[in-house]
Amino acid sequence: MFGLINKGIEDMVCEQFGEGTWEEIKDTANIDIVSFISMDSYPDEVTHKLITATSEILNISEAAVLEAFGYHWVSFVAAEGYDELMNITGDNLAEFLQNLDNLHGRVGLCFPNLHLVFNVLTYRRNS
Repeated sequence: MFGLINKGIEDMVCEQFGEGTWEEIKDTANIDIVSFISMDSYPDEVTHKLITATSEILNISEAAVLEAFGYHWVSFVAAEGYDELMNITGDNLAEFLQNLDNLHGRVGLCFPNLHLVFNVLTYRRNS
């Protein structure tokens, strides 16, 4: 997992609960990394431990942690300088989803070891 993901988790926790809570989460997860580097790759286990510890410390489900992270992620990556990529991806949700694979391709240029996720959209008419 790229450090940008872990930095996003840190940012979400610190913004909403303070740095003391973040340090408690890292202690619970047994993570001794002082600062995550956005472009560095970390074992997926680090991210999983952070999610599990966040769930335990905040007393919410891991699904709730991930949902909160999803909401936070959009503003976080925009603040990290990826807002232009998001802006050119579409003017509405349908366009954004249609262009998501293109966005992943552009991000992949910045992250050479990125394992890209590709999407398939299916249109259904309301009956």
